[in-house]
Amino acid sequence: HNITTANYYYRFAQVRKACLEQIKNDKTEQKLVQVQTEQWKKETPSSYSSLEMNINGIVVRVTESTSEELLKKVLRVTVNVK
Repeated sequence: HNITTANYYYRFAQVRKACLEQIKNDKTEQKLVQVQTEQWKKETPSSYSSLEMNINGIVVRVTESTSEELLKKVLRVTVNVK
């Protein structure tokens, strides 16, 4: 289109800069859910019996070693996710 190489790269840099500014301004909200480290077990799924629930697209696996307190916290969080 009859533009110089220098002009092409200048315009390319301007578009790139505008895109980076747009990305910088578009912030998505992130939420963290704290889980106590003692709740993590190094067992394989086949080594114990478990119950899996799919709540609002979140899969929750409950085992015999899952504490009632943790289960209540997880259920409280998952039913509020939409």
